[in-house]
Amino acid sequence: MRNHTLGLPLVLAFVLTCVGSAGGADPVSNSRRNAITEAARRVSPAVVSVVVTQTRIVSYDPFGGFGIDEFFRDFFPRRQFREEVQSMGSGFIVSTDGDVITNAHVVRNASAIKVTLPDNREFDAELLGLDNGLDLALLRIRGRDLPAAPLGTADDLLIGEWAIAFGNPFGFMLRDAQP
Repeated sequence: MRNHTLGLPLVLAFVLTCVGSAGGADPVSNSRRNAITEAARRVSPAVVSVVVTQTRIVSYDPFGGFGIDEFFRDFFPRRQFREEVQSMGSGFIVSTDGDVITNAHVVRNASAIKVTLPDNREFDAELLGLDNGLDLALLRIRGRDLPAAPLGTADDLLIGEWAIAFGNPFGFMLRDAQP
């Protein structure tokens, strides 16, 4: 009898917890909404992946590192060839006209730039400007119905306020825009 007496309160507590969770789903989900989740909701459609192609000239010395390259250099000169290298970065659309802000180090020396939106639309991008000191670059893409991230002003900032960064540097959002 003693085992049944202990088990009944446990089962009752479990059932009440489940009923309470099912009936109270809205307050729990509403309590999870805050400034950060709201910012993510508003900005994420404008966060883009930036794929850059760079053409590099690479030298190959077949005897380099063996200490005998001085002797063989006259007989076997270094070979140079062009190599296409792709890298990825992130950015965000700041106007419905297609202006995209990204980092200068992402697009520096690019021979081609492609921008992919979370809805998988892909655009060729034109480099409009670059500031190495600020590590910022401005790109332009041509398209319709482009989402733009709403930007604030410095006057809206408060000392001690949270700052968050959104990005898609590895292209993960291209497969699934949801976490």
